Amino acid sequence: METKQLPISPAQILDIVIRRRWIIMIPLFVAVVYGCYLSITLPKTYQSSTTILVQEQKVPDNYVQSIVSTDIQSRINTISQQVLSRTNLEKIIEQFSLYSKPENAGMFMEEKVDGVRKRIDIQTRRSGGSRGASSFSLTFKGGDPEIVMNVANTLATYFMDENLKLRE
Repeated sequence: METKQLPISPAQILDIVIRRRWIIMIPLFVAVVYGCYLSITLPKTYQSSTTILVQEQKVPDNYVQSIVSTDIQSRINTISQQVLSRTNLEKIIEQFSLYSKPENAGMFMEEKVDGVRKRIDIQTRRSGGSRGASSFSLTFKGGDPEIVMNVANTLATYFMDENLKLRE
């Protein structure tokens, strides 16, 4: 014997929701209260990002020999290792007083440098075929929006300066 199931009508669904409203409303209320609590108590984190466009040589190799022999990805990796070196990051830490709060007084400089390195993200994007332009995005995260912006700008400046040094 087969039993056919009748489709559930919208009125039946509404009746079920009304009868079981506490099963729906209590978790929803708890989630809203917990979300509000977290948004008030968690520390604010700001992120500053800068994108740098890298273009390959546009003049044909027949006329002008390229002075850069490596591809853009390896150049960016080399420059990022130099920019994210301990000496550069120590300058940034001291210049912007990144760990000047009393709770950071016992930290060693190596811990501070590692902390800054973890807050920096570098992503490379390739576009436009084999001879097109590439770009990379440099992102820094922190608690003070003005300091985060200044550190990201300083890191971008270091990248451009290192690129000029490599090309010389």
